[in-house]
Amino acid sequence: AIVPRLRELVELARAQGIPLISSVDAHPVDDPEFADWPPHAIVDTPGQAKIAATTTGAEQVVPNQPGVALPDPAAAHVVLEKQQLPVFHNQHAEAVFAATGATRVVVFGVVTECCVKEAVLGLLARGYAVDVVEDAIWPIQAADGEAALAAMAAAGANRVRTADVVSQHVSQA
Repeated sequence: AIVPRLRELVELARAQGIPLISSVDAHPVDDPEFADWPPHAIVDTPGQAKIAATTTGAEQVVPNQPGVALPDPAAAHVVLEKQQLPVFHNQHAEAVFAATGATRVVVFGVVTECCVKEAVLGLLARGYAVDVVEDAIWPIQAADGEAALAAMAAAGANRVRTADVVSQHVSQA
């Protein structure tokens, strides 16, 4: 249901030269997280791949391991691999976000009450202004998604819609 809006936001970022940072889970087959969650996003399986609407052809994956050369977020679509919900569990996330020079971040994707919420709260805790695109996120459970949106807003995130983001960036062009 949200795929057209995901595509629109990714295409907007590419057309406007806005740095695009994504995350993907990257779990080993025996990940301890599977005690709490069903197996998902196992490394090198189709379930780990980003959906086509969110790819750009310029992806550079940043594994969660030391000694990784970090791509320039102005020149690449940076994809941070993570093994836990918060994107900031990737040890390079802070450096990648800092390299953008951004003070405001627009967040969209899945899952509202899990990865989206953790990303938004992590960004807010690091001093970023955050817009969460409420029509370009998706929950596992609707009520949990609404509670997560309320928590993000209470923490300082702005609830916006895809049309708001598009009109703001088109008017700035």
